[in-house]
Amino acid sequence: MSSVSFSPDGEILAIAQRHEIKLLTKDGQPLTTFAAHSQRVNNVSFSPDGETLISAGEDGLIKLWDTNGQELSSSVGATDR
Repeated sequence: MSSVSFSPDGEILAIAQRHEIKLLTKDGQPLTTFAAHSQRVNNVSFSPDGETLISAGEDGLIKLWDTNGQELSSSVGATDR
């Protein structure tokens, strides 16, 4: 596991694991799992309104997602390579 983030209302948990993001209820019930990056996801976090997730991966990309796993945008992040 690379990163864990609770939604602002505390109802949803986002877990970055390998190249996927898993969304669970606060009770641990699965909501959705989606392939987020071509390489390991290093970080995932909710927006302040809880409607959007941001992820950063070892593939050098930063992505925005809705909570259904639909990619909203993608951009190249800073790399040290």
